[in-house]
Amino acid sequence: MADKKNREDLERIYLEEWLHSKIRYEVLTDPDFRAFTDGGLPERLTRADIERYHFFRLKKLLSYVSGNSSFYKDLFDKNHIRPSDIVSLADLEKIPFTDQADLARNPNRFLCGSHGDIARVTTFTTSGTTGPEKRVYCTDGDIERIIEFMGAGMRTVTEKEDVVQIMLPSGRLSNQADLLEQGVLKIGAKAVKAGLNLSSEEQLELIKKHGATVIFGVASPVYRMTQELKDLHALDKLGVKTVFLTSFLADAQKEYLRRIWNCDVHSHYGLTEMGLAVAVECHAHDGYHFNEADLLLEIIDPETGRVLDEGEGELVFTTLTRQGTPLVRYRTNDIARVIPEPCPCGAATLRRFGPVKRRLELIVRLAGGYLIYPSLFDEVFYTLTDVIDYDLRVTGAGGRERLHFTMETTGQDPDIHDRVRRLLFSEPALRPLFAGNTMDEPEIVVVPPGGILQMGRAKKKIIDERVL
Repeated sequence: MADKKNREDLERIYLEEWLHSKIRYEVLTDPDFRAFTDGGLPERLTRADIERYHFFRLKKLLSYVSGNSSFYKDLFDKNHIRPSDIVSLADLEKIPFTDQADLARNPNRFLCGSHGDIARVTTFTTSGTTGPEKRVYCTDGDIERIIEFMGAGMRTVTEKEDVVQIMLPSGRLSNQADLLEQGVLKIGAKAVKAGLNLSSEEQLELIKKHGATVIFGVASPVYRMTQELKDLHALDKLGVKTVFLTSFLADAQKEYLRRIWNCDVHSHYGLTEMGLAVAVECHAHDGYHFNEADLLLEIIDPETGRVLDEGEGELVFTTLTRQGTPLVRYRTNDIARVIPEPCPCGAATLRRFGPVKRRLELIVRLAGGYLIYPSLFDEVFYTLTDVIDYDLRVTGAGGRERLHFTMETTGQDPDIHDRVRRLLFSEPALRPLFAGNTMDEPEIVVVPPGGILQMGRAKKKIIDERVL
């Protein structure tokens, strides 16, 4: 208990104080900000002080993009917007949203400065989607800020004596694994880049060899590794303190990892457009604290665009400090809930939002009007500890539809087919799908370990093959 309390105190002090120190540094180094704050800030910053910093940075950003980004210059001209028209944070609503399609259509129009100023170019499609490619440019200054927040986020779960095993894709220069390694080193811990090409046994050997106490990785490979190793090795005796995951994991999966590794489990929310590292789950496990030094957050009604003070909506970010590809009111398509109350961790001046369980482009609307998306099934199927992964296809024509499930399992439960079927027809969240007269009997195919990987499935789990 004492060790857990020490780690909680470290997180609360560091993550919040990191933001406060960044703002105080601005007062010392930026005469304009010092004048904006009437000469300084109080010793202990309040939420109002953070919002003053946000507004100052927003004003600078709008002047910067209106003079350097052809996209925003045209957008502002078309909508008769001048940076001087924005006289409060609330006035941000006067500016139209930037959609992902805008960035994909012509990323060079977002570039501020010359190509010679750019240190890193990332071309990508959003994880889990099949949409058009986007491109983001980063200067050396952008990269340094990304690394700095990665270090600050890692301090949520990491101390100087920790060893962090990084299970992320690697290869090209300044990839996410490289940047995270630098962030880990920045806070004095040790980093081991393991990549994602090693087998589960090889990953385990690295954990033992270097004495890894923190595993940071993509959720699906870490869960798969756990399933493949749990009956062969005593994972709970290795001394791993924390598993830190980069993407959504169902509550049942998190609890399973906690039990098998005998450690805490945290998740991280990232977005390439925002600089990869965006938000981290603290020790209270009640939402995400995000990078408020570099990002401004709104949560909106995805249908009307109205900014929400409570409830569930779409995350919209504005990059306050980005030099290469700054983005104003960028719609993420990620759905999360607003958490207006102070965090139980004690970080009273930090905002937070709930887990991202849905992406708008991953939602499939069925004939009966029901909406399905991967996390809807994740929360149900992963209550079965024999399940490693699954894929889902939707077929149909003429108003009739059928769901096809491919279930990759450990092979230890001979009744897994029947268990999956019972869950589909008994779980309150799924039962309505089959209650109408438009859905045929679901197909359930069970494959052995590695079966889904061998089939070469894309990251997107719901594949819509209907003839509409």
